[in-house]
Amino acid sequence: MISLAGITKTYGAVTALCNIDLTVDRAEVLALAGENGSGKSTLVKILSGVVLPDSGTISIDGRPVTFTTPLDALDHGIALVAQELTVLPHLPVYENVMLPFLRHRTRRLISRRNLIARTTGILDALGVQIDPCIPVSRLGPVQQTFVEIAKALVVEPKLLILDEATSRLGEQEVEFLLALIKRLKVQGLSTIMITHRIAEMTSTADRAFVLRDGKFAGQLLHAELNEHELVNLMVGRTIVPRAKKHAVSVAAPRLQVQDLQLQGSRKRLTLEVQAGEIVGLAGLVGAGRTELLEALAGVRRTGGGTVAVDGHLVPPNNTRRSLQHGLALVPEDRHTQGLIVSDSIHENYELGAVPWHGLVNRKRGRARTRDAVARFGVKTGNVLAPVTSLSGGNQQKIVIARALSKNPTVLLLDEPTRGVDIGARDEIYQIIEEQARTGMAVLMASSDMLEILGVCDRVLVMHENEIVGDLHGALITEHTIALLSTGGKLETHVKAH
Repeated sequence: MISLAGITKTYGAVTALCNIDLTVDRAEVLALAGENGSGKSTLVKILSGVVLPDSGTISIDGRPVTFTTPLDALDHGIALVAQELTVLPHLPVYENVMLPFLRHRTRRLISRRNLIARTTGILDALGVQIDPCIPVSRLGPVQQTFVEIAKALVVEPKLLILDEATSRLGEQEVEFLLALIKRLKVQGLSTIMITHRIAEMTSTADRAFVLRDGKFAGQLLHAELNEHELVNLMVGRTIVPRAKKHAVSVAAPRLQVQDLQLQGSRKRLTLEVQAGEIVGLAGLVGAGRTELLEALAGVRRTGGGTVAVDGHLVPPNNTRRSLQHGLALVPEDRHTQGLIVSDSIHENYELGAVPWHGLVNRKRGRARTRDAVARFGVKTGNVLAPVTSLSGGNQQKIVIARALSKNPTVLLLDEPTRGVDIGARDEIYQIIEEQARTGMAVLMASSDMLEILGVCDRVLVMHENEIVGDLHGALITEHTIALLSTGGKLETHVKAH
């Protein structure tokens, strides 16, 4: 049993946590819920030795303990899978996984063969096929997430903390991970899970402990766990379900893609997005959604085909020219692709605003940033504050605001609400719909089925780098999307497009 009593943490004038009491029992799955900025990540960082509390105590089996480093927490059986990836990309997979296991073995001979074998066994238990000897830099975000989880499990912890571990995973991977949590529970492992997907909490957690503005807002036992009660505790207000968008009137296509060939694929992709249309890209992880968006933005090389915006051909493989032609990308991972985390809010918003050889008017730039912060509802008191001082949802708003500052014709969104709480998510949807109403074309990849169903006017389903369905109206259903995503075929009498 692990107990926290009176945990308080402040950052300057901001109180991240205020007098929090929490107990986690043996073999309990606890969902730690709350909006971004509610204090969830701060609490688990304190519990895992990453952050020191200003006051309060931690006890394990009734005995007080003090964690000054993550190593102290690890030695007491507490392992954290953090929201941000902590893998070492230049090292092979097995060395990343075995790092915690080797933390005290500085003078003993180590068998490389045994380390590889143990890593392989853990990865097999996780249900993933990854070569343990390849550098982590060659893996995608999903595989790197499983490397992080394997690294946490190698020490056989008493408490496993998963901070948004499912945010980078597709539906099948999430199901497998949740099943693993239930199996480990039977073996006596306790788990704290932070997720913004309410279905994951209701299906897996024994209890939900809810924070709001750094304070305890309430808790719900498994029998009480439902979306309505949980959301009310999290946000302190009722979130109105999103109404299905009305059909977009026929308009001239703003984005036209013809026979585009992604690098490493022989498939050819053809699609159009009209003015004012929000088109979803659905499919399993690895289906080619991110690759398509990055190719359109010039980030990823293509092997042929054409891209046109408002009838004007866009030169391939050139991010600057793509942006000049009106294609703006909000990337999948804001921390590694969308932000410079060591810089301020202002510096991140102004990225690319001034050519490298141009003169910088700092006063004017800060005024632009303050205007964007006000327009998009970013919660901050100072645009010169570190961007890391913002919650995940507010960081994402900065990335989206910067993309929109380029006045794009086509907005490309890759997982726009990943790791974002339900309140901020609704605000981001409003931003997207507002842009569509102005005539902007929006192409959005998402692994969140409710997001695809609730926001998109039309859905393109991808499977193995190919568009296998163009769904309109009544055909936009979870069943149809799942069927096409897994390589299934619609019945012959059903028209997909």
